[in-house]
Amino acid sequence: MKKIFLMLVIFSLFSASSYGEKAEEILKIIQEKVKTVNSYKADFSLKVDSPTGEMLMQGNILFKREDKLKMEISMPNIPTATQLTISNGEIMWQYLPFLKAASKVDLSTLKKEFGESYFAYAKEDISQPLKEVKEESLRYSGKEKIGMEECFVLEAEPKDNSRQEISFSRVKVWIDINSGLEKRVVFYNSEGKEVLSRTYENISVNIPIEDKEFEFSPPEGTEIMDMTEETKGYIEKEINVFPSPSPETSPKL
Repeated sequence: MKKIFLMLVIFSLFSASSYGEKAEEILKIIQEKVKTVNSYKADFSLKVDSPTGEMLMQGNILFKREDKLKMEISMPNIPTATQLTISNGEIMWQYLPFLKAASKVDLSTLKKEFGESYFAYAKEDISQPLKEVKEESLRYSGKEKIGMEECFVLEAEPKDNSRQEISFSRVKVWIDINSGLEKRVVFYNSEGKEVLSRTYENISVNIPIEDKEFEFSPPEGTEIMDMTEETKGYIEKEINVFPSPSPETSPKL
C-alpha cells in the first residue's frame, strides 16, 4: 500500500484516476465476453517454484454451464501422480487413483449457504480469470499476444493467501480479448520473482459436450471421504463470507 501511495504522489491525480477507470472499463468488457461462453475445453500447464524445488503439472479441462467441470492433472516426473476433479453441478469429486482415495463435496449445500461465493472453491474456471485477485487493486498494463491470440494484461494484488506455503505479492493475468478467458497467470513474490504460473492452450469455446462427461462413480475399493463440512470452514476463512441463516435455523419471532 505504501508503494501505491507513493506512485499516486508522483503522478497527477488526473492520470491516476484515468488509469483506474481504464482497468474498470476492461473489466466490464471481460465480464460481457464471458457471459457468452457456455462451454470450453483447454490444455494447461502449471509450474510452481517452492522452497522444496520446482514442481511441474499438466492436464486438460472441460467446462459446461452450469458448474459442470472435468479436470485431469498429471505430473510428468511422477507418472503415477494423477488426479481427477469432476463435477456434475451437484457433487464435486476429487479422485486419486494411485492412492485409491476420493473426496466429495456437496455443491448444492455450498450454493444454498454461500450463494455466489461458493465459486471460490468449486471452480477451476478460466471464465473467471480474476478470481484470485483483489479487483479494487486492478491495473491495466496494455495488450500482448500469446501465440496468435491478443490479450488484455492486468496486474493486481492477490487475495489473502497467508495460509498457503508460498507467499504472493503481485499477480499478472493475460485474458483473451475475444473470449474473456484466462490465457496465462503469473504470481510473484515480494522480490519480484515468478513463483507460480499457469498457461492455457488449445482453447475451444462453445463446443458441444455431453453431460455424461461430468458423471463419476468411484471404482470398487476406493476410500471415500465427505469433505463438505471441512469445505464450509475453508470458505469462511478464505473469503470471509459466512452463510446466511436458513429458514430451518432462523430464530422464531
